Amino acid sequence: DSMILLQQRGPIVGRLQRALHVAGVPVQGADRLQLLDSPAVRDLLALARFCIWPNDDLMLAALLRSPLVAAADDQLETIAAERPREQRLWDAWQARGDNAVTTWLLAARARAATQSPYAFFATSLLQACPGSARCGWQALSQRVGRAMLDPVEALLELALTEGADTGLL
Repeated sequence: DSMILLQQRGPIVGRLQRALHVAGVPVQGADRLQLLDSPAVRDLLALARFCIWPNDDLMLAALLRSPLVAAADDQLETIAAERPREQRLWDAWQARGDNAVTTWLLAARARAATQSPYAFFATSLLQACPGSARCGWQALSQRVGRAMLDPVEALLELALTEGADTGLL
């Protein structure tokens, strides 16, 4: 085994990990802080968090704006602004939002109850996004670029090795 120590974190960490990966050198584990720096990972975690806490308005808004859902900004803004103060965004979205998005989100919540974290994320990446023929991988890659590949694969590996065998819920 070998260890590479750096004086400080920076962009070199990602480049170093990619270079080692390309060279076929196994890299132990994924740095969780670095994972959270990835917009694609944050989008996938927003989906998981929504499934667990659907009444978190901020998380739902972030998910709706993510490339996984890509809800129309004007529709989201209108629904959020015109809902009664006491109404949760999820309830307002189900009543007035895009039906394809609502169906997709309900299906994601159902999957979260039964699939392991790995299966949940993998399915979310492989299935078509609402209102689009693109799968989650394609949607994230189109918005974020190919740089999302390594952090998302690290998230999948983490979910596979650390995740429970039962659903997220």
